Amino acid sequence: MLETAWNDYRGWARRARQLQADHRKWSRMAAGSAALAAVFGAAAGSAGSNTGGRVLAFLAAACAAITPVLGQDMLSVGREAGWLRARAAAEAIKSECMRFSAHVGDYAGTERKALFRRRCEEASDAVAKTGLTPLADPVKDDSRRPGDDMTLDWYLSHRIEEQRDYYAIVQASSERDAGRRRAAALALSVLSAVLGAASATFNVAGLAPWIAVAATLGGVLLTRSAGERSQFLAANAAAMVSALERMKEAASEDGATLAALVDATETLLDGEHAAWSDRMHRLAAQADKPAPAGG
Repeated sequence: MLETAWNDYRGWARRARQLQADHRKWSRMAAGSAALAAVFGAAAGSAGSNTGGRVLAFLAAACAAITPVLGQDMLSVGREAGWLRARAAAEAIKSECMRFSAHVGDYAGTERKALFRRRCEEASDAVAKTGLTPLADPVKDDSRRPGDDMTLDWYLSHRIEEQRDYYAIVQASSERDAGRRRAAALALSVLSAVLGAASATFNVAGLAPWIAVAATLGGVLLTRSAGERSQFLAANAAAMVSALERMKEAASEDGATLAALVDATETLLDGEHAAWSDRMHRLAAQADKPAPAGG
């Protein structure tokens, strides 16, 4: 029974990764299309009415037409919402597996197996009702899967330390992303200022379209929701790294029982995921809306 539930967790986690990768791919395609529309439009204006200029104008119009189509596809398919739902199911089942193995709370009673089966089914059914299904990802001997002989040391190593390491990776990645966005914002601002100064000083009318390109690229690549997401993920992950470190120290110094440690840790992780999911859903409402192409 525990092996079946764990494979369900792995299946939903794999589905979440697949949907997240798809969402990122289509988001990059939509942003790239909008950026190309701006660049081709500016180049067409500089090239004039010759054959090259007409080709560039056509490419700009084609990219501008494709951009809202890609954006509409992202909104209609709902890849990010699906990713968030699939991850929620995976995390819920994983947490129940840990609680069940440690005989926490209701899982200390005689009806623990029936209760465990029902809660795992409820977690899967809540997402399956939206049309999603888990991807097959079974593993016979997954070292991360808890067993009925789970010990305190095993939980510290395979749950608390692994989660801490995961959040440390998320923190570092999000901080790098936020840094790149700040650097890109500064570079585009400087470029726009220099082009504006050059256009005014030397009376070069051909530079005006490229000022608009710099502004468009800023809108495409540096959306407010994307910046907020990186900052939120970095701060949230840093807080979880500290919280899990404190949890580990308290368990070692205070001699906590396995059931008490599992209950406290899973409650912490459940609360973090609920807050994370709510914030990500709200940020998703602002995202998936490519900036209008310009040039």
